[in-house]
Amino acid sequence: MNGSSQRSDALLETRRESLLSPPFEPLFFGDWVRAVFIHYEVDAAGLQNEVPFELDLWNGKAFVSLVAFSMRRLRPRFGGQLGELLFKPISSTRFLNVRTYVRHRNESGIYFIAEFLSNPLCVPLGPPTFGLPYRLGRLVYRHSPEAGILEGTVQVAGGSKSFSWQAALAPHVEFQPCKRETLDAFLLERYT
Repeated sequence: MNGSSQRSDALLETRRESLLSPPFEPLFFGDWVRAVFIHYEVDAAGLQNEVPFELDLWNGKAFVSLVAFSMRRLRPRFGGQLGELLFKPISSTRFLNVRTYVRHRNESGIYFIAEFLSNPLCVPLGPPTFGLPYRLGRLVYRHSPEAGILEGTVQVAGGSKSFSWQAALAPHVEFQPCKRETLDAFLLERYT
């Protein structure tokens, strides 16, 4: 049996186990607003030294993505309006996720290298609740594709390090779903 067949068999077994596992129910709901994805091809060996899981590569290439978005209406799945009211102080924040793509037990996933948040009340909750590397930052976004503008700045809280982006979109740009088996799908269609 060649390596490709072994990987296919392992992938099929993993998918079978996923189908037979109990259904996943989210603990929280939230709305991602005006997400912008910025991707960088990076040296795979250098990145692997920083990531505790096997990298998931696209045609032998490694990528780090920056995902800038605003989270609105974070609320628990249970509790209805009362739960939403109790979550009000932490229900909105801007995020900048710094992430890469990994494999673990024959499944693809996302590894968060860092996450910068604008709401100081959210930052201490991330590590113990989700195991995520939350950091406080000053995040200013202007994501207005209808006006042809995408720009933002993230500054590390208490420091001088910052990252800024700016892009102009053609008028009336039409966004399309990613085509399967493309680099766009590899970079964008990841949720875990």
